[in-house]
Amino acid sequence: MLSGHLCNVTLVYPTTPTAVTARGKAAAVKKSKITKMDTVVIEGISRVQFVEAILMVHGLSEKFSPGVHSGPSFKVWWNGARYVYISPGFKLKLT
Repeated sequence: MLSGHLCNVTLVYPTTPTAVTARGKAAAVKKSKITKMDTVVIEGISRVQFVEAILMVHGLSEKFSPGVHSGPSFKVWWNGARYVYISPGFKLKLT
């Protein structure tokens, strides 16, 4: 039996535009996303371990090394949640 919670982890990243508009300006940068699902142990881990776990889902744990005072910005939410927790430590009330 797998331990942990089944989580969807969505990676949102800017895609580089290849086209140029008719007036010679670069096209607007678009955002792409990839969602992967895996089990993540949430209880009893530190914030740094949590960030490492969500980076591991996308195979990015070797590329990025979050620390106590650094790491990527991210949002955490779940079904039925009244708040969205946004790194680093902010809370946004859902309506």
